[in-house]
Parts: sequence; C-alpha cells; structure tokens
Amino acid sequence: MTKLQKYNQIIIAVFGTIAIIGGIIGILYILLEVFSSDNTNNSALLTEEKVQTLSKENLIQQYPVFEPPILLDSASSLYLFPISHLLLKDPVEAKNGRSLGFSKDFAPPYYDHMSSYSEHYRLNGNFNNFAISHDGITPEKLLFNFKINLSSAEFNKEIYPKIIFHGSQFDSNKDGVIDYQDFKNLYIYNLNNNSITPITKENSTVIEWQTSNDSDFLIIKYGSDINNDGEFDSSKEPSLLFKYSLSTGKLSNVFSDSLIEEIENGLNGQK
Repeated sequence: MTKLQKYNQIIIAVFGTIAIIGGIIGILYILLEVFSSDNTNNSALLTEEKVQTLSKENLIQQYPVFEPPILLDSASSLYLFPISHLLLKDPVEAKNGRSLGFSKDFAPPYYDHMSSYSEHYRLNGNFNNFAISHDGITPEKLLFNFKINLSSAEFNKEIYPKIIFHGSQFDSNKDGVIDYQDFKNLYIYNLNNNSITPITKENSTVIEWQTSNDSDFLIIKYGSDINNDGEFDSSKEPSLLFKYSLSTGKLSNVFSDSLIEEIENGLNGQK
C-alpha cells in the first residue's frame, strides 16, 4: 500500500467519524426538542373534575377568548359571537376569582370562517359557546348551558331556523380533557324556541355530515368504537351512514339490513 493510499484511508476514516458524530448530535438535538417542547393542546377543555380541583386552590388553567360577531342572516339581523378558549401549559393564580389576565403562554386559538355560498355558512375552529345577537354589538344570551368543546357551527337556510353544531361534550377516552379525540355529536339549536337537541349514537363519533335534497334529513357518517377504548381509529374500526329526521328526531341506517348483509358477504364471504 502506497503512502497516498494510506493517506486517503485516513482522510476517509476521519470524515466518516465526523459524520457519525454529527448524526448522533443531530438525533440528540431532535429528541431534546421533542421532549422539552410544549405539547399542550390549547384547544382542549378541562373536565369539570379538574376545574373543581384547581378552583379549591384558587388556580385556573383556561382563558376565554372572545371573537368578533358573524352575520348569519341579514334579513333578521341575526349574529353569532363565537367564544373560544385557551388551555395553558401550567395553572396560574385566579385574579378575583376570574381567569382574565395576562399570561406569557397566550396564543390565538384556531379559527377559520368558511362560506360556500350566501345561504350556507360553516364556521370551523375551537369554541366552547356562542352568544346570539340581533344588532352585532350586544350579545343577548349564550346558546349552551353545559360544558362542550365545539369544532364547527353550520347555518343553512334550507333548515332554518335550526343551526347545527358539532362537538364533544364528554371525556370519552378518560384522559382528563375534552378534545378532538373524544366522541363528537351533532347538536341542533332551534332559534324559534331556544332549544338544543343532541343527536347521539352509543359508542360512536360523528365524522362528517351533510344536508340531503330533502331538507328534513341530515346524512351523518359515524365512526364505531368497536374495541370500547373511548376513541375511534379509522384504520381499524368501521364507519356507517345514518339519516336523521329533523322533524321526527329519528336516527336510522341509510343502508337497509339486507344491503349491509350483501356488502359484508361480498367482502368476507357468505356466512
């Protein structure tokens, strides 16, 4: 082996060692960032049990976030004030029993207003309530009188005077917060009598929905939690289509039992 070959081998070995050391440092840096970063889900709501525990120590961990009003119907001067929330990384002392105050953890919640056409609005984001108004200046009353984490609100002239809300009311997976991983239901708010009707299906979560050509029906896609862990896993668990009658309140399968059986036999063979 010549001196030049030995020299080249030494250079390759040195640079190879440097590359390995650099790779190890890079991996350690990434791991440090992952474990030291704030993984707080700012859109989650604490369960009532956690809220009461913090309250006994004069602590809070959630702030209300008030959003500008949305005009739903100009003819009736109907506005909604969305009310969002922020979950802090750590509890802070309550000021005079209230949560309003300054926090270095503050960050705006997710909020996105979408309008597909003039008579159909869907508001997406993270909300815990809405206030109704008829002048866009003065909130008159809150729509919900119970704890709920809402992900969207839909106003559709075809089903007026009803508003459809989508959200989670219960901590189905028992992790101490109410968030996007918990079961979601639809809630129908009637503007005429200020009533709320939940559309619930046991051990299931609403994935998506749409109004049908017949304005009395909603088509709802449910995810079924067949392993009873309080969450829906689309890669392992089935989904079904249901129809809900706004006039009767009846929830029923879109597909008949015979069609479902035919589909299942085609997939898994005749039983």
